[in-house]
Amino acid sequence: MEELESEIDSMLNKIPDSKFIVIDCEFSGINPKPESVRTLDDYLLALKEDVEEYALLQIGFCLATYSNSSTEAKWILHPYNFYTYSSEIYNTIFLNDTLLWLRDNGFSLDRWVDEGVDFKRLGDMHSDSVSFITKRTRNNGLHHIIKSIIEYRIPLVFHNGMLDILHLYDKFIGPLPEKPVEISREITRFFVGGIFDTKVIGRYLFEKLDYSLLKSTSLPMLYTNLNSMHDMNQIAKLSLDRSHLEYLDKNTGKINDKLFHEAGFDAFITAMVFSAELGILARTDDLNADELLDFREDKRLGNK
Repeated sequence: MEELESEIDSMLNKIPDSKFIVIDCEFSGINPKPESVRTLDDYLLALKEDVEEYALLQIGFCLATYSNSSTEAKWILHPYNFYTYSSEIYNTIFLNDTLLWLRDNGFSLDRWVDEGVDFKRLGDMHSDSVSFITKRTRNNGLHHIIKSIIEYRIPLVFHNGMLDILHLYDKFIGPLPEKPVEISREITRFFVGGIFDTKVIGRYLFEKLDYSLLKSTSLPMLYTNLNSMHDMNQIAKLSLDRSHLEYLDKNTGKINDKLFHEAGFDAFITAMVFSAELGILARTDDLNADELLDFREDKRLGNK
C-alpha cells in the first residue's frame, strides 16, 4: 500500500510541470461494431454501450516534461502502470476471448485481483451512500490524478483513443450523457487542455505531408518507422526514476517489445511516437516542439 501511495504522490508532483500526458487503458471486453454504424453519432453510441458493459482493468499514464538542455533528449518521459479493480463492479461483463488475449500478452489476473487500485467517480467521492464492501479494502487515489489533470489543463494524448477517452470519463467523472452531441460537449468541457491522437496524426503525416513510411498507423509500426526516420533516443528518453520498469534494455537501449499491451508500456511508446510527430510538425511550422502544446493562457483551471 505504501508503494501505491508513493507512485500516486510521484505522479501528482509531476503533473503541474507536464507538457502532455498519455493515457492508455485495458478493458474486460470490446464489442465488434455492427454494420448499422455509419455515422460518427452511431459510432459514439456503440462505444458508449461498450463503456457501460465492460470494466477498466488497467490504466497507464506517461507524463512528458520538456528539457531545454542542449546535451540531452528534449522530452523526458515518466510512465506509470496501475491495475484497476473497482469495488463497485456488480454486473460487468468479462469476455473470455479478451481475458485470454490479455493473459497471453502478459496481463496478470492474479495481480489484477491482489493489487488492483480501487476507484470511484469524482462526483461520488463526497457521497454518503454505502458502497459495496470487497473482501479487501484498497486506497482510492486515482481520482486525485484525474482531478489534477483536469485542474492543470494538461493536454491528453491517446493512440486510437476514443474508447479510452469515454472509459476515462465514465469511470472517473460520471455517467456518459445519452446523446452524442452531449458526450462531445462534456469531453471538451472537462479536458480543456486538448486531446491528441497519434494514430490520427500519423495518418495526417502520411496523407498530407507525404511521409510514405507512416502508411501503417498501428502503434508498433508507427514507433518502428518513426524510429527509423529519427533516432527516438535523441528525441525522448525514459526518466531515471522510472528505469526500474524495464521498458528499455539496459545494454542496447531498445524497447522491450514483449511488453506491448501493458497499459503503462503502451502509454510510454505512445509518448515517444507523439514526441517524434511533434518534432515533424514543429519543423513544418518552424516552431519548437513544446510550443505546439503551449496554448493555454493559464495552466491551472480557475486562475485568471
